[in-house]
Amino acid sequence: MTAEDPIEIELDGIIQSQINPQIGLDFNRLLRAFLRQDPDIIMLGEIRDEESARIALRAAQTGHLVLSTLHTNDAISAISRLQQLGIQQHEIENSLLLVIAQRLVRKICPKCGGNLINSCDCHQGYRGRIGVYQFLHWQQNGYQTDFENLRESGLEKVSQGITDEK
Repeated sequence: MTAEDPIEIELDGIIQSQINPQIGLDFNRLLRAFLRQDPDIIMLGEIRDEESARIALRAAQTGHLVLSTLHTNDAISAISRLQQLGIQQHEIENSLLLVIAQRLVRKICPKCGGNLINSCDCHQGYRGRIGVYQFLHWQQNGYQTDFENLRESGLEKVSQGITDEK
């Protein structure tokens, strides 16, 4: 089940609901309705305020897998952002399993290798994008990051020749 504002991609087999504040259909009301239906997975378009954060955490604490977005600069900042929304550290530790921060970077054109040869139609030396990621997951001894930061993940893509440092 999803609660989105707006529904960006229609997915077969998924119950998707669009937020409509004009008729009182907000994230919080939808989340409460979702919990009564006992779904396995709940997707929130975005955690925007304390109430939606609390409902999402409550759903996670009752065995639902909750997926959402939260605007931060990196994975570790998600913890402080939830705290800014009024969520206590122990509530976060009891609910949060994984945070993924992502950025898209340009891919070097496979045809010209970024050298802008005349016969290549990429026009800039790049074609497409690829994600760089930082993972933060909970273990019994605390949060662990799989990448020190997004830059390290990006530099790995540079060393593989997928992108450059520009």
